[in-house]
Amino acid sequence: MFIFLPLKSSAKKWNLIPVIFILTLFSCKTIRVTESPGGHMTEERKQYIEKYNKLAISEMKRAGVPASITLAQGILESDNGTGRLAKKANNHFGIKCHDNWKGRKIYHDDDRRKECFRKYDNAAESYRDHSDFLRNSNRYASLFNLDQENYKGWARGLKKAGYATNRQYDKLLIKIIEENGLYQYDNLKRAERKVKNKKPGKEGVSMVKPIPGNKETNTPGNRISKINRIDYIVVSEGDTYKSLEKKFGMMHWELFKYNDLPENFQLKAGMIMYLQPKRNKATVDNDFHIVKKGETMHSISQKYGIKLDNLYKLNRMKTGEKPVPGNKLWLRKTKPQTSNLKPQTSNLKPQTSNLKPQTSNLKPQTSNYLCQNPEGMELFPSVFSREAVRKEVLQNHYQLLHSYKIDYQIVLFLVYFYVFQE
Repeated sequence: MFIFLPLKSSAKKWNLIPVIFILTLFSCKTIRVTESPGGHMTEERKQYIEKYNKLAISEMKRAGVPASITLAQGILESDNGTGRLAKKANNHFGIKCHDNWKGRKIYHDDDRRKECFRKYDNAAESYRDHSDFLRNSNRYASLFNLDQENYKGWARGLKKAGYATNRQYDKLLIKIIEENGLYQYDNLKRAERKVKNKKPGKEGVSMVKPIPGNKETNTPGNRISKINRIDYIVVSEGDTYKSLEKKFGMMHWELFKYNDLPENFQLKAGMIMYLQPKRNKATVDNDFHIVKKGETMHSISQKYGIKLDNLYKLNRMKTGEKPVPGNKLWLRKTKPQTSNLKPQTSNLKPQTSNLKPQTSNLKPQTSNYLCQNPEGMELFPSVFSREAVRKEVLQNHYQLLHSYKIDYQIVLFLVYFYVFQE
């Protein structure tokens, strides 16, 4: 609505100036507006959280990524599951192909046109690959040393490691988590109470309750314990790879990879079998290990929940090298490099000069400018000519330098031009 008011100018002329009044109009028809990534919960977002929270909790237990972070990234990257990658490729986390991807692909405009992204059969595959992508990359290794409920630290760490190009990425994740209460899923006991009476949908994964502490528990139907905040079991009689994979919902390759085992390795009762990837270093209270007789690098890596390759690197050892009983292994920091150079003793003997003192073959010459006393001693002339002084000085310098075994020819040459130059 426009209203024109007459105003009198300084030239006493009346002009018409439009003044716009903004009126708020209400309509009985509601229009759905998709919330921005950090906005309050919409119906789409609510449905997304309800649908995938159990999957996020399951991945938290399996791989150690906080459920709140997984859900927030899924919400942000897939636009509450409505984005093209999520709908056509089941890619909820915007993970690109990279060089090591051998699965199906889809091309999508992102930072550049027609970039390659991973394609999955279902959302569960996407969630699992997201966890493994973070867990198996050195860029994100430090995140797994954070407390599982420290979602702010995880969000900042993901931004710092370059997960996304958005400079506000950490703030967006934190905002989504806090506005939608996703942090409640990071506490396992509270999260499991929340989903305990719900049957898993087609995207769900069976839940296995973890037992705190490192001691094995024999609770019926539950054998999981923790070392270095990693789920593990102790193999029992009759266990096979196939039975363990089925019981704990794992893929065939995971048990071999997580436990640094070749595929032809035979399970033995009593051995530790990790259900999640091991960490890059031991817990805070385990800095060193003294090697005992019969121990191997693999058995030590299993004992502390450290990746075998990392254990070799921490101790500056070659892959396959055997530990020596009694030696100290470093479990958290890289072993200081010790110099292999022994103090060298000089084999050089003091050199004695083979030069013998030279006796001058020059005989004293009588000069027309010099006179001799009755005893034959040379005296300075009564008249100090330049030539006489030169000869006298050079002769004295020669005797002096000769006593110190110095190359007198060079020095005398310099003295000559320095003192007696015209």
